Amino acid sequence: MKNTFYPFKITLGALSLLVLTSMLILESCKKQPNSVRNQNSNGSSSSWLSSPVNSTIAGYVYLEDGSPAVSAKVTVGDRITTTNSEGYFSSGLTRVPQRHAFVKVELNGYFLGMRTLYVQENATEFVRIRLMKEEEAGNFNATNGGEIQALGGGRIIFSSNSIVEEVSGKSYSGNVHVFAKRINPIGEHLAELMPGALRGINSDGVEQALISYGMMAVELKADDGSPLQLAGGKEAELRLPVEAEQSNVAPQTVPMWWMNEEIGMWQEEGAFEQSAGEYIGKVKHFSFWNCDDGFSIINYTVRIHDSISNNPLVNYRVKINVSNALSASAFTNSLGQVSGGIPINTNCNVEVMYSCNQNWVVTKSWSLISGTNAIDDGVKKVFISNAVDYSTIIGSVLGCNGNVLPGAYVRIYQNGTPNLILADANGNFTYTVPSCGTQINYEVTAIDSASGKCSQPLKVSLGQGIHQLGVFDACVLQGEYLRVTQQYNGTVTKYSIPMINSNLTCYRQGNFLHFNAASFNQPLSFNGMIWGDENTTSAHTLTSYNENTPSTLAGANFVISSPVYFTHYGGSLDYVEGGFKVIFSPPFSDLTMGFEFKLKRIN
Repeated sequence: MKNTFYPFKITLGALSLLVLTSMLILESCKKQPNSVRNQNSNGSSSSWLSSPVNSTIAGYVYLEDGSPAVSAKVTVGDRITTTNSEGYFSSGLTRVPQRHAFVKVELNGYFLGMRTLYVQENATEFVRIRLMKEEEAGNFNATNGGEIQALGGGRIIFSSNSIVEEVSGKSYSGNVHVFAKRINPIGEHLAELMPGALRGINSDGVEQALISYGMMAVELKADDGSPLQLAGGKEAELRLPVEAEQSNVAPQTVPMWWMNEEIGMWQEEGAFEQSAGEYIGKVKHFSFWNCDDGFSIINYTVRIHDSISNNPLVNYRVKINVSNALSASAFTNSLGQVSGGIPINTNCNVEVMYSCNQNWVVTKSWSLISGTNAIDDGVKKVFISNAVDYSTIIGSVLGCNGNVLPGAYVRIYQNGTPNLILADANGNFTYTVPSCGTQINYEVTAIDSASGKCSQPLKVSLGQGIHQLGVFDACVLQGEYLRVTQQYNGTVTKYSIPMINSNLTCYRQGNFLHFNAASFNQPLSFNGMIWGDENTTSAHTLTSYNENTPSTLAGANFVISSPVYFTHYGGSLDYVEGGFKVIFSPPFSDLTMGFEFKLKRIN
């Protein structure tokens, strides 16, 4: 078999955090031509952006058919990672704006996936993102113009000689391939498919809640696949059908919003007019477009606990129904908390749901009347009764000397799904999930964040009830790790990613072993693939790897590596251990990267 080696570059970092100023000017490509003026509803120069906090964002990425999106690139703040064989990812602890943390997902052949969410300091937030397949809806000749029927409904009308090459800006006269797909505003998977959140920045720079009457993703490509855009001064007509269920409440005129892919927020530009069951508007550029009514908002926070043990309920779906089947939802974080923005002075119905056997079960609902001031509306603590059978595990963490380890990490595999929680100031931890009438297979490991050492993993199968697991001594094993030694011109630099990162994972797919790793404490991440069978006697081949390190060696290209040898190659839920060396091409012939790893397989 011929093994292909893929080039990579050592980068100086991924995405930097947005700078908070009284005026934020967004300089970008033709997809994002406008500026954002930050102003609150009183006209003062207060930014709509929030202060950054340290938070972990984890979750699952799916394809349109619900299958896992494998090896998708996920960017959160300045961290880049990839999804595993289950579509799972975790950013590790990273610094993001508290009310506008932005997750971006890229996978070849699919539209960009995006999610914007509220996060809490030192909490793990959960998201589910579904990617839309990038399918061609039709094509037309740029010289003549044409009309394209979008997949899922709606249409786009292009005028003659209105297309340019996106990169060069040169006029384009060939065939235009249109990838256009509508998102149903009351569809079953709206919360997972839609980019960003139902929040946007209006033309006055004020953040608003949005009620959608239709969205559409549009990409234009040339015959060779290169991107195209509308020429300056040209417009295309965008038409979106009005859903029958919304026809009685759909306004005659609705603002138009485009998704700013740099900040993860909708921005107002123009307006749709309703005519003969369609919303009709003119656009000057293409990305995601949204037909939404905007409302002033307040912030809300709901904290969900079970009524027996007062423990936070993690990864529950909280759905806010505003009116006429219009809704938004989010998932409770590691504190059992979910936050968001809702229209002021509005009567909303709130539902708390959990997925049991692939069905969403409503565990509690109530009416929430929001306030009238655009300020934090406080925290509502909600107790869920025993309508759902819960399984609760309780334990504590001690160090090697028997000392209490406050803030130690506890990694819990729940039926193979990894979760990371923090022990409290006394080293105690509690984790509660519905049992759904079945046994749950737990694997629990306590981790000393200072030393990186951990306890022996405890594997138990438990049903409903409260289960005391006892004390975990975080000193028995050295946890999983990925260690890197860089040598260049006589200078040696060492990097290490210990087990405390919840995204330190690997999985096998066919003949390839994928590995993913990212550091909590610095913008440091690695991912790659190793080819070969599951044994420790033969050499394996590193077929690709990418990294993001604080190195200054931009432009160094990976050309070949030494064979990869494993000292241990375990099966599902066991460990793989080994090492390899990466060599580089001129002018970086003196650069080598040595790797040592101990990683836990998840399949």
